[in-house]
Amino acid sequence: MSKRAVRKLRVSKKEVRSLHVVRLSLTGVALCDFPSRSEGNYVKLLFPKNGQEKNCADILSAYPEGERELSSQELEQFVKRSFTVVRGDSKAFCLQLDISLHDERGPATDWLAGAQVGDELFVVGPGPVKLLNQSADWFFLASDLTGLPGIAANLERLSVDARGMAIIEVLSAEDKIELAAPSGIEICWRITPDMTRSRLVEFVRNSLWSGERVSVWVACEFSAMRELRNHFSGERNVRNEDLYLSSYWKLGNSDEEHKIAKRVDTPPKK
Repeated sequence: MSKRAVRKLRVSKKEVRSLHVVRLSLTGVALCDFPSRSEGNYVKLLFPKNGQEKNCADILSAYPEGERELSSQELEQFVKRSFTVVRGDSKAFCLQLDISLHDERGPATDWLAGAQVGDELFVVGPGPVKLLNQSADWFFLASDLTGLPGIAANLERLSVDARGMAIIEVLSAEDKIELAAPSGIEICWRITPDMTRSRLVEFVRNSLWSGERVSVWVACEFSAMRELRNHFSGERNVRNEDLYLSSYWKLGNSDEEHKIAKRVDTPPKK
């Protein structure tokens, strides 16, 4: 029977980061080997499927702290959701994640709404980090609210003399946060009150552009990602090695349906 290694952690703090973002701090001895410089990586949190809350609670209580393996039968009781690491500190046994909130209900938002300090959950990862190619001359970043932690991680790793632009679409002015960025990076906040009516593609198309070698990093909704992929690859002629685009969600689809769409999506050949 196949198994999956998980880390059993507990909530140490839950705080409001902005109007639509909650920062979740997790702790536990299972973080003793969590990789350093993990900002921008992703982890998967395991939440109970509808109707499986008691089974999942029993599975959690049966596992001591530390990294353990769950059987495939146990894993079937949970759904996995991916979130970007804001901070991972193995010495302090701390993992911080920023989670965007929206009107659509699901296992993650339902769990988070009731989460309290001391609550336990399983975490898988981290996965590989995907960052800007820093060998370029100019940098362009874009995301909706879900990609904001990734934007922040990229900006913090840029050199102090880096130049470029970051376009961030949020739901309200109250979602603007302080970002550590080089002075040569212009931060452009764009407000769209409804995530289902994103204007990110429009904002990107109408933005300034450099004639130099540009490195691009984008995270957003699936359909917007595909349009922007065509824009950067076809219209802007950004080289493949300088282009990172990822969809974090798909309008009208569950997380599982989104994963299928990503799996069958084929980027155009250059």
